[in-house]
Amino acid sequence: MSVIIAAAIAVIGTLLGAVVAHRYQEKSSARAAARADREREHRHLLEACADFVGVSKTIGGRSTTAGAASTPLPDSGP
Repeated sequence: MSVIIAAAIAVIGTLLGAVVAHRYQEKSSARAAARADREREHRHLLEACADFVGVSKTIGGRSTTAGAASTPLPDSGP
């Protein structure tokens, strides 16, 4: 009888260990997926900022050049 009880305790312990391991694995994979999503969003934000800065510099350079060419020089007087 004690052998059957010991075997039942071993089976219950094994099943409990499998359930606990599954829960930890589930939480770990959810954290990894969330971290990957945050990194992907961060990389996208950095790319968007870099594109914006590039366009701003291009437009800023053009407007400065165009503004300098179209602005008349003041008369120095007689």
